[in-house]
Amino acid sequence: MGAPVVAIGDAVVDVLEEPDGPQQRFRGGAALNTAVGLSILGHTVVQIAAVGRDRDGFWLERYLREHGVRLVRSRSCDFTGVATSRRVDGEPTYTFNAALVRRRLLPPDSAHGLMAEATAVVVNAYPFDDATQVEALCAMLQNATGLRVLDPNPREALIREAAAYRTGFERTLAHIDFVKISEQDIALVYDGSEADAVDRIGSCGPSLVLLTRGAGGATLLRVGRPELHADAAASSRPVVDTLGAGDATLAAFVSRLLRLGPGPTDTNLHAALCFAMDVAAETARHHGGRLRLP
Repeated sequence: MGAPVVAIGDAVVDVLEEPDGPQQRFRGGAALNTAVGLSILGHTVVQIAAVGRDRDGFWLERYLREHGVRLVRSRSCDFTGVATSRRVDGEPTYTFNAALVRRRLLPPDSAHGLMAEATAVVVNAYPFDDATQVEALCAMLQNATGLRVLDPNPREALIREAAAYRTGFERTLAHIDFVKISEQDIALVYDGSEADAVDRIGSCGPSLVLLTRGAGGATLLRVGRPELHADAAASSRPVVDTLGAGDATLAAFVSRLLRLGPGPTDTNLHAALCFAMDVAAETARHHGGRLRLP
């Protein structure tokens, strides 16, 4: 087994309520989807998450184990988070249980060693409006020797104070090499123009910014280099569920980055971006957030 990729963030039960259909339950959460996706793509993966020692928590832990992902529980003593989503034309709206609203994702002290040996650390969704948890995460990231990746993946109902969230997010960016962010994320976290927000994110530290636009594809922005764009993958098959498509994009692109190594060519980066779009499109054509290969 090689050096692991460490994923930090939510692992939750996703409850899907379709109009005129039965309620369905899926294993989900942004970081869980990313962790499982990276494992499917052939990486050794550890996930740090707030997973309760309850029936839902053991259900999630078993799922991670079945996909080759080792779970390291955060310092939380809470129940497992549950996110209920309702779909209108494939797009989700969310409500969250109290445990997920509290979001105790503080990594345990044992995670310091994991950071030092990891080939990459991927943070996907984190309570950036909690200064204590942000400082703990930044301390962990300072020990990371591999690629450091962040997708804020904000949910409006989980942000208690917008200004504090933005401050914590930008504080963390100082320790990040690559950030993925969607146009919806930017609209939620920042006021003003998208271009100004992207410039501000880049000025905080990351050398790579991947901006995703759903059906509009994705653009890779680089300091001092031309931007690269890939259109969303076309298909005659319908979109069933966009839940997890962004997480699949992240996992697929990070996987290719790790395999390309330092100093990748523009051609290779564009190919990696197209691969991520293909994976996202295939994932959106299935229910649940598990990464699907085209």
